[in-house]
Amino acid sequence: KSVEELMAETDVFINSMLEEMRQLMLSDLGLISRMGNPTYCETEPEAILEDLIGKISEDFPELQEVKYTVKRIHPSMQEHMSPAFYLIPPVDDMENHVIYINDLQLNESTIYTTMAHEGFPGHLYQNVYTGSQNLPLIRSMFNFSGYTEGWATYVEYYAYKLGLEDEKLAELIKLNQASTLGIYSYVDMGIHYLGWDVEQVEKYLINYGLGGYGRMLFELMVEEPANYLSYFIGYMEMENLRETAEEAWGENYSLKKFHEAVLSLGPAP
Repeated sequence: KSVEELMAETDVFINSMLEEMRQLMLSDLGLISRMGNPTYCETEPEAILEDLIGKISEDFPELQEVKYTVKRIHPSMQEHMSPAFYLIPPVDDMENHVIYINDLQLNESTIYTTMAHEGFPGHLYQNVYTGSQNLPLIRSMFNFSGYTEGWATYVEYYAYKLGLEDEKLAELIKLNQASTLGIYSYVDMGIHYLGWDVEQVEKYLINYGLGGYGRMLFELMVEEPANYLSYFIGYMEMENLRETAEEAWGENYSLKKFHEAVLSLGPAP
């Protein structure tokens, strides 16, 4: 797809999510106040991972037992590290897996879905499942971040409904997070493809009530060009694939069957 096509799709996707948010908030006027203080079923990393392992069995294929360790990033590095990350193990040592978490950048409202992104059914789960498919070893040398980050973002948003009992609140937070990521990605493309400056970024953000963040976003995108695209475009394409599968398979469609098909294929363009 051309950048113009991706920008057009992103714009449609953002606005459709914002409309869904509007309809949700109209259906429950207390949602906005509840959004500021969501209460998740678990808040400790190890407990969250165990909770996720138990809950994903309905919609995701079974996985062999996995050994994993959760480690904390040292305080001296917290300021400069991401909120969390999963370390991909060597191909000849797929038994031990490590997730690092950054206590400085995580809190009770973000840690549940972050652990889903990095652990189950995110990066760790996807990596182990793909490793069990006996794909040619040459595949381990290729990197398709749109697939891997798209998958992890897709399941991160799926996990809101696992961590929150309030289904409407879970959907609202998911839509809010996804539309914000879409706006970031559109700005990314605006800067690096259309050549937007700070003023043009600010003008775009004002349309979504985000005025005042133009310079911050501009500097963020210039520092890491196209970083957000692997997450959002990957997520958007996962949703497109799911809709395609649902339409093509009809009565034979299930979320579990779709997830198995995507995971069995492994990372691809």
